[in-house]
Amino acid sequence: MSSSAPPLRNLLLLLILAAYPERMLAEDTSPVPGPASPVRKADAVCGKCHQDIFRKYLGTPMANASGLASDRIFTGGFRHAASGIDYRVSDQYGSLWLNYARPGDPGLQGSQKLDYFLGSGHLGITYLYSVNGYLLESPVAYYADSEAYDMKP
Repeated sequence: MSSSAPPLRNLLLLLILAAYPERMLAEDTSPVPGPASPVRKADAVCGKCHQDIFRKYLGTPMANASGLASDRIFTGGFRHAASGIDYRVSDQYGSLWLNYARPGDPGLQGSQKLDYFLGSGHLGITYLYSVNGYLLESPVAYYADSEAYDMKP
């Protein structure tokens, strides 16, 4: 099988799913396992005919490598020594927030609601947030080995 097969398969799946009206996806009442996936309802369309494959897929890291930030909450914080900025990722009523501040510098502080996560968690997880319709990647990430946040390379 060629190395382009997975992207072609994903493109084909997206084209097929685009043909289904949103109403049909919303009416799906089949039980869907709990792993996070922003396309869970779209995946469930395929799962109607391919239940065994669907359930096995949902158990893989790839199926769970992206989703809503609230589905992968890791809290913590650290001080970036080079910049003196304190970063904290916190859970505020089920939403994940990145807060940052440089002590003594009121001009350098703020917060961003984190919208999505990327990564299976095997190595780590990074988060995305939205500004003016653009998705941006958080400057900090959660690393599995250290079980802590740090700056991204």
